[in-house]
Amino acid sequence: DAGLNENKIAEFQIARAEAQKARAQISLLEEKISAAAMKAPISGTVISPDITRRIGAHVEIGETLFEIAPVKSLRAELSVPEDEIADVLMAFERARAEGGEVTGELATESKPGDHVGFVVRRINPVAEVEKDQNVFKVRARLDGVRPGMLPGTEGVAKINIENRSHASIWTRKLVNWVRMKLWI
Repeated sequence: DAGLNENKIAEFQIARAEAQKARAQISLLEEKISAAAMKAPISGTVISPDITRRIGAHVEIGETLFEIAPVKSLRAELSVPEDEIADVLMAFERARAEGGEVTGELATESKPGDHVGFVVRRINPVAEVEKDQNVFKVRARLDGVRPGMLPGTEGVAKINIENRSHASIWTRKLVNWVRMKLWI
């Protein structure tokens, strides 16, 4: 304005160009800030790495910073030992033939007294080695999620197969071991 009043048009045009440049830089920075905002397509809990360790570090476009798990729809992945999978398979096939479901309960290590019901959905037909033991992965849908349950939580599960006497349950492993050794 001072340049216009004193007929210094060149200084006025330089000042106006610098103001436009500053506004363009502000606009660019605001756009970069809005592009840097992270929004997940689902609501859930952050389950992998601690992002605070990466503060100030260089990040590539498209790089995974962390994973989010939907806590409202957690599922269980049970590791059933090889010597027990036949019972689970028979119960699963019987339930499918009758139009029913195989159910069970699990207790997490963090809250062992709080049992959560589940329904078996799928049995992986191929064994995996886990802690030097062959196990079959059984996927189950949880009936509900309790406060404090997070992805990756471990615990113990009991699958409802059939009613058996306590004696047959307690001696089953011994009987199977004898059968294998004596080839009966």
